[in-house]
Amino acid sequence: MDFLRVALEVDARAIVMENVPEAVNYGEQNIPEEVCERLDKEGYHARWSILNSADYGVPQTRERLFVIAIKKSEGVIPRFPAQTHYSADCRANSYKLRLAKLREYPHYIVPEESSKQLPPWISVQEALSDLPRLFPTADSRYRLYELNILLKYASPPSNDYQQKMRHWGGEPLEYVSGHGYRKTLRDYRIFEKMNPEDNYIQAIEIAEAFLEQACAAENVTEDTNPERYIELKKKYVPPYDTDKFKDKWKRLSLDKPSHTLVAHLSVDTYSHIHPWEPRGISVREAARLQSFPDDFIFQCTMGDAFKQIGNAVPPLLSNAIANELKNLLAKKDQLAEVNV
Repeated sequence: MDFLRVALEVDARAIVMENVPEAVNYGEQNIPEEVCERLDKEGYHARWSILNSADYGVPQTRERLFVIAIKKSEGVIPRFPAQTHYSADCRANSYKLRLAKLREYPHYIVPEESSKQLPPWISVQEALSDLPRLFPTADSRYRLYELNILLKYASPPSNDYQQKMRHWGGEPLEYVSGHGYRKTLRDYRIFEKMNPEDNYIQAIEIAEAFLEQACAAENVTEDTNPERYIELKKKYVPPYDTDKFKDKWKRLSLDKPSHTLVAHLSVDTYSHIHPWEPRGISVREAARLQSFPDDFIFQCTMGDAFKQIGNAVPPLLSNAIANELKNLLAKKDQLAEVNV
């Protein structure tokens, strides 16, 4: 309501709002529908939809709800940008499966489908493969890279996405910053054994195998030497509840987009374990998965940078929405010039 109050007080020509899809049913309220009804009474054409960032060239399956409103005096109806990429394996997301139900709401619209043949979703490998190597094996020495340190790219850009991330700001880059990542000594060996898309359940199985090997090497059991057993367990096995942490650890797949980045990255990057190095992703890798251009500088702590990235609307999706809105308003302005 505060956002709407400000937008109405400044008599905004157009309004864009973003939130999580759960706002469709928040305490049995459909928040975007209520927002659109309010804006309709205030003299706006308002529409809402749910967009998946992967459909717009972001290497991440991130669904978010958007409201777009334009003053009725502009003479144009809001619409959402047509997708630029598609799921090659036709994986349906949860909200597309609910499409028939969402269509029941008067202000909900489906983005226009592109008539062009679209490229597939951008994979994690396409997004990250040219970035500097940081920690090749679990036995590598950890080094804390401050976010202002520049490192040379591992290779020239190998695809359009890497090219865009390097050149979006204008001049091509030779070095990139933001490669801080978490120091998690106990878990590097676990990460190294995890397969793509493995979660905390598989991680615990790996850790317990390490514990068993260590106990056998010292001829220790929980019964014969409980103190030493507890020491070894603490050294090798994470202490988290498997029921609560099942989906909070996950190793990225090379050939698919990342799962959704969230602000919780600020305290724990285990939700996004690097696909070929045994560690959590770095700030720059998170930024790439969110489509931040490489010349975006993080002038803050590592935790704040992760939080900023996880809370952001992916720039490529923001760009698509902004261009769509710009074209709608420009169309109205062009008609006005013709009439004059």
